[in-house]
Order: sequence, then C-alpha cells, then structure tokens
Amino acid sequence: MADISDYDRNKYRHRDPEDTAEPAEGTHKATYHQDPFAPKTNAVSQEAQAFSRDVAANRYRSERRHVSNGLPTAFERKEERRVAGSGAYGAHGVGEAVAPSSHRRRNIILAVLGVLLICLILWYASLAAAMRPGEDVSKVVTSPLPGKPYYVLLLGSDSREDTADDSRADSIMLARVDELAKKVTIVSLPRDLRVEIPGHGTDKLNASFAYGGVSCCIETVEKFANVDISYYACIYFSGFEQLVDDLGGVTVEVPEGTYYDGVRVPAGDAVTIDGEEALVLARCRHGDPPDQGAYAAGDYQRTLNQRNLVKAIAKKALHAPLWKMPGVITSVAQCVETNMPPYKLAFLALAMHGMDTDSMYMAVVPSSPKYINGVSYVIADNNAWSAMMTRVKAGEDPNC
Repeated sequence: MADISDYDRNKYRHRDPEDTAEPAEGTHKATYHQDPFAPKTNAVSQEAQAFSRDVAANRYRSERRHVSNGLPTAFERKEERRVAGSGAYGAHGVGEAVAPSSHRRRNIILAVLGVLLICLILWYASLAAAMRPGEDVSKVVTSPLPGKPYYVLLLGSDSREDTADDSRADSIMLARVDELAKKVTIVSLPRDLRVEIPGHGTDKLNASFAYGGVSCCIETVEKFANVDISYYACIYFSGFEQLVDDLGGVTVEVPEGTYYDGVRVPAGDAVTIDGEEALVLARCRHGDPPDQGAYAAGDYQRTLNQRNLVKAIAKKALHAPLWKMPGVITSVAQCVETNMPPYKLAFLALAMHGMDTDSMYMAVVPSSPKYINGVSYVIADNNAWSAMMTRVKAGEDPNC
C-alpha cells in the first residue's frame, strides 16, 4: 500500500459522511467507511452510525435551547473562558502571560499579610523591650472612657543616672489628651507649688515623690486639679539628645538664649537645634552669657523652655511619614517610663498623627512666689486656677 500523507490521513478520519464530493486528483479515494489504517471492513456498524447521529442531534437541540433562552452557546462559553484566562493560553494569546487565578491571588495576599504580621509582632516585641518598666500605679489611676479625653501626668527627670528617685520631679506637667479632636493641652505645675499632699499635710509638690513616689504625686495632682489621671509618663532629659537626633533636629521657640559647657542655644522664634542643644535647653537654669546668673523669670523660664521643646518634638514626630512612625515610636519609648501599655503608646501616636501642634495649648498654674516660715513656696491663685481648669476641661485655651 502506498504511503499516505498526514493531510490525507486526517482527511480520511474526519471526513463528513454526507460529503459525496470526490477527492482531489492525486489523493487516495476513500469514503467515510474506509480507513487505510484500520482493519479492512466494508462498512461501519449501523449502531455506531446511529449513536453518532443521536449525539449530533442532542448537541444541536441543546444549542437551540440555549439560543431561545438567551444563554451563551458552546462557542461563546469557550470564548468567555479563553478571555478570562482559563483557556490553554489565556486572554492574550500564545506566548503571553496568563492572568493569575483567584486562588493564586488569594495565596499571594495571604503570604504578604503573613510577612506583615511577623514584622508587626517583632516590632511590638522590640517596643515593649525598649520601654522602661514603670511604677505600679494601678491603685491610683482611672481607666479612660472610650472616645473621651483623658489626663496624663508628665514628669521631667534631669537625673544623670535615670534612677528612680525624687529627681524625677524636676518638672511636672498635666496634659489633657483628646484623641478624637487631636488636641492636647499642657499645664505646668511649679515644683515648689504649695499643695495638700494626701496623708502628709501641706508641702511642696515635689516632696510628694519622697512621701510615696509617682503614686503619691498622682494623687496630689488629682486633688489639686480636681481631675482623674489615667496615665503617667516620666521623660528622661538624657534621652532627649538621641530622640531629637533621630528626628533630624527640631525647630523650637527660645525666648531667652542659654549656654552650657561649650554649647550655645541662641534666642529666636524658630531656632533649629540638634540633640545636644535640646538637652542643654531642657536642663539649664541660666541664660547666655552664663555669668549673668539665673533666668530673669527664674524656674518659670526653664519650664517654658521645656514645654516649647515638648511641643517642637511632638510637631516633628507627629508629622513624620507613616512609614517612619514605628521608628519614631521606638525612639520615644526609649526615653520614657510610663504605665501606658506599648499598644496604647503606638495607637496614641498613630491617632494623633498629623495634629496641628501650633494649636496645642500651653499654660502654667497662675501663681506667685512667697516665703512662709523662711521657706520659699509658689502659691497658687485659687480663683484663677479654678477658672483655668474649667477651660482646660472644656478643651478651650486655658490662657483666655
């Protein structure tokens, strides 16, 4: 038997049984019932022919039903699968990328979320390790109400060794925090303020640490200001240097210049300082040149410098890009001792991100110095203080 080409072989196998046209000249003449590669037979069985006709008829009727019901035909369904990327080559043809299936996309998303979760856990662990262990004040603080403003006792420490002693009362401030409104009010309380210390009579506010540490100071300030305090944060000035350097420096208002140990901070409305200069500004009690003695306003000037510095740091930190916030929060945690849980510190920083720090209210207890029995005190003007705290509680400017 003569060789048969692939073309002729396929033509013999798929020839329509109703096609009666003669093969082209030069090709082997065959009918639907003939196959040169099959055993010689005269005809296909009648049963096979009937089965083929039934299949074709059923397929035809099915397509007619789809058309009459407005459904896509087999060809249209195949085309939809090809366009959707479920065909052999996808929607873009041979050699082009096939769109990932929904299952593949889900796996990619889950993998990315898993990596982010691991990074978050590692960062949170490092944040918790960076935070200094705080004093147990659970018996004297009040948990804040959801969505409501709360109060934080801010303590500044000039202790070179960062030890837990009464040097932590170097500066004392009361902060009202409103996360929803992104507003903060800070009121300075002079260290020599004459107050009633629960269980110990009348003394300087700073003495409360000697009587009972942070817990006693919290109770004393709560009674003096008639508010409930939820958290405390002791800020070590020695940590300001690294924090300010991590932020790339800050711009602060310096009403009166200062100088210490070769470091000069000039006066100005917007002075850009680095970490070393920030430390000098927070610590120094005298102006520039140093031989002029203490500030003309005394300790009021130093507490004003500290408030301005806190404001400048908050402005730089809370306006950092979001992707830098984890590093900023960690830097803050390294110079703060607090009873605030790490997750709360992180949430607070994110909640206050972008706040208008120029509208941050700053004030000091209305008071005046006075000697009593040969001891120097700062005496509060009770009427003015009560009116100020009324404005503070309302979220208004306390200086109006």
